[in-house]
Amino acid sequence: MGVGETDVRAGAELGRLGKDDVSKPRPNRVGLVAPLPPQMGGVASFAEWIIAHQAEIGCEYRIFDLRRPVDAEAGGRFQPAALARQVAQFGRFVRWTRSAPALVHYCVSLTPAGLVRDLAYVAILRLAGRRVLAHVHGPSLPATGGQARVALLRILTRLSFGIVTLSPSWASALRRRGIETTVVGNPVRPLPRPIAQAQTSGQALALLFVGAYGVDKGAPDLLAAAGRAKQAGIDLEVRFVGKEARRGDRTLLARAATGGGLEGAVTFAGPVDASELSVQYQSADVFCLPSHAEGLPMALLEAMESGLPVIATRVGAIADVMDDGEDGILVEPGDVEGLAEAIVRLGGDPSLRRRMGDHARTHVGRVASPSAISSRWSEIYRRCSEGLPQCV
Repeated sequence: MGVGETDVRAGAELGRLGKDDVSKPRPNRVGLVAPLPPQMGGVASFAEWIIAHQAEIGCEYRIFDLRRPVDAEAGGRFQPAALARQVAQFGRFVRWTRSAPALVHYCVSLTPAGLVRDLAYVAILRLAGRRVLAHVHGPSLPATGGQARVALLRILTRLSFGIVTLSPSWASALRRRGIETTVVGNPVRPLPRPIAQAQTSGQALALLFVGAYGVDKGAPDLLAAAGRAKQAGIDLEVRFVGKEARRGDRTLLARAATGGGLEGAVTFAGPVDASELSVQYQSADVFCLPSHAEGLPMALLEAMESGLPVIATRVGAIADVMDDGEDGILVEPGDVEGLAEAIVRLGGDPSLRRRMGDHARTHVGRVASPSAISSRWSEIYRRCSEGLPQCV
């Protein structure tokens, strides 16, 4: 099903919002389809943030939670065991659609299983006459072998009023594939500050990873690089905060730590609440995110706002919000030697860590300001709601 000519023209104008739009009435209600906490991940963190800022945005959300069990594996794979849960969720979604607002903000997953599901749900919304704003999240498009995913995104474009992506680099990549988008970055989510500055457990360099740890996030690469840095004379410890992406990942990483000479230097803190997460950031020296694929990680923004220098990979939108050599050090995905060199460089120079951490805090406050992101969503909803009833 395609959208009408009015929808196509207005959707193409999403990125060209002018001063005349300030006087447009804001929608009273907007549907929001997204996973919510306690589910972990950047999309759930974004959903939590935007719900908390609905007053500033000027709307009231009616929410459908794309929930799954907290202890479930990270999404992205077709799993027969989850079929019954998906069938039940499909029934809930159909019932929700019947009374959904005229405008629906749908957080679309770029994982294979998630994208197929989301296409089906967006099609249901269109059949019900709802106007869908598709907000694309997830790992970056692969450089090769992504033709099927691009084809699905083209279908999503036909079903949606407009497409929102996380960064200029994503928008450029999709434009080359014939898909026009509007860019809205993720906001930094300020965390509660500890009453007192947390201290590291000793003199060891504290490397912090936050998220679902596994192969896709480069966790084995981080341990291999940490082992090399330790052999080069850097006393360090590695802390993983979050949960394993796939069952068995923690066991595999623990074995890799033992085999790499990191006995007693690797800890797994598990999922934590916002207050404890703030303590983890404040007690770390360097934030490490050596992912093989990313969108715009909320954890990266939080670490920068906490004043941590960052070691990360050039994937997704990371390079769009992080200045290499100023906020931290960027390396190529899978480059263990580059990771090790970055750890050694920062581990041996406390003044460099402080300088990069201070720059990161200032920089992220400028590029990911919550007030600026709230204003952007307000403008987009105003444009998307033209011609729709204000009370639903």
